[in-house]
Amino acid sequence: MFEQIKIDMATEAGIVSGHVTFGVPPSVGIVLATSLAERYCREYPRVALQIVEEMTAVLIERLQAGHMDLAVLLNPITRRDLRLEALYTEQLYLVGSAESGLSPDTPVLFQKLTELDLVLPSEGHTLRELVMDAAAERGVSLRVRVETDSFHIQKELVECAVGHTVLPFAAVHREVGERRLCAAPISEPEIKRKLVLATRSDRPVSQAAGKLKKMLKQDLKCAIESGIWSGRSDKV
Repeated sequence: MFEQIKIDMATEAGIVSGHVTFGVPPSVGIVLATSLAERYCREYPRVALQIVEEMTAVLIERLQAGHMDLAVLLNPITRRDLRLEALYTEQLYLVGSAESGLSPDTPVLFQKLTELDLVLPSEGHTLRELVMDAAAERGVSLRVRVETDSFHIQKELVECAVGHTVLPFAAVHREVGERRLCAAPISEPEIKRKLVLATRSDRPVSQAAGKLKKMLKQDLKCAIESGIWSGRSDKV
């Protein structure tokens, strides 16, 4: 109660304060979370920021339980209890070692994945489901050599040539730039996923959370313009 009074007094004085819990999937957090947190903490030093990195299903549960202020979700189903705002539609890439010969300028057919050992997240993960759904639609099977929900381990295994993986380009742009990995967009079919920003529909967004939301959109816009994110901006 006393803490809320202090926050209300600070708000009246034009000072942004309080506590914000922000959720993000690992494949998005690996690109945006650190720079976003650094800038937010610098501009709003009186706000305590908590970043939770989890799969979309877990983030939805935490939003519904009131344990989170806002979150980036991947391909969520429309829900009455959540306010969803479209951010971005991104294309997924086949990622291989530096010797794989893949190029961002040369798409590879989805059929190519049937010839490769793959390193993918476990079943139930949004990215895994997108890949497996595309395979099922084409009536082909895939060889999953290693399952791991850690994107760091995924990329390290691919760098060691244990197998190939499927990720958005933003998640590997640094390694591609350093020539540690190669990546090419997947075609026929293209595999895409939607990023949306979610908040609770039954409660207003706090001033501190609103500032984070605005900053997130700014950072995403910059990432799109710089070419880090490969896809289409829906509403940034």
